[in-house]
Amino acid sequence: MEFLKVFMINVVIIIQKTKKKLSLKGS
Repeated sequence: MEFLKVFMINVVIIIQKTKKKLSLKGS
């Protein structure tokens, strides 16, 4: 269970970084 929690947190961080990159390209 602990691994799953850490994995989900990492996925959220990666998604946020990707969104920042996309928004920078868009502007």
